[in-house]
Amino acid sequence: MLEQIVQWIQKNPNKDITIEPIIVKIISDNDESKPTPAIGPGKVSIIPLDPPGPVSLYLWHTNPEYRAGSFLTRKTILRSMLVTLNERFQVELKGRIWNRKKSIEELQLQDTSAVSPQQGLPDLSKALCYVLGFQYVEVNENSKKILLFPNDVRQWSKELPIYIASYGCRSLYIKPDAEEARTIFKQWFTDLIDIGYIYEWPSADGTLKQLKDIIISSTLTVNLDVKAKKDEYSTSVGKAQAIRHINNEF
Repeated sequence: MLEQIVQWIQKNPNKDITIEPIIVKIISDNDESKPTPAIGPGKVSIIPLDPPGPVSLYLWHTNPEYRAGSFLTRKTILRSMLVTLNERFQVELKGRIWNRKKSIEELQLQDTSAVSPQQGLPDLSKALCYVLGFQYVEVNENSKKILLFPNDVRQWSKELPIYIASYGCRSLYIKPDAEEARTIFKQWFTDLIDIGYIYEWPSADGTLKQLKDIIISSTLTVNLDVKAKKDEYSTSVGKAQAIRHINNEF
């Protein structure tokens, strides 16, 4: 049987043709040699964050070594940053508006190699933006919700960088020509609202008379019934103020 197989091989006219070897290339999550398709919400490109989390999001944008490094390199830089942030939280988070204990607990959750950090850490996100001086968006594609940190967009400033990420910062979202999102924020945010994403608009403080005075003095456009109650005025005025701020600031 073996001799017969050898004879078949000798008679094969293609026996001397060779095939080029197949090279298997491994592309890491920080390989930026090729453009990524814009398939994220609002036509943004998606880049996985590993390790995930809001601290990792900040480091990716601000630390070239972190961005280009291996997973172990990023883990080492992340842990060093967590130590620094813990010290800063102890000193800088003062006053009743801060839950310093909760912020530090949520910060410590970022240092885990066995499982991904918990999603939805508002105290940590708020503290990071305050201490490090940036603003960022989390987009929950499942629930179609937009989360802003700081959560009141009327506090946002064009003077501070804006980053965009998925819920829990498992991935970051970028435009090829605008990795830092200040220049695209207004249009991108408006586009998401237009296609059905939900942002919990801030409300305005004041008595019913004060809210009505704000509408007149600020020439805000609100659609309210003549019998509308104070809560409805508060919500409508807050939304109108937020939209105007976005348009004027960005």
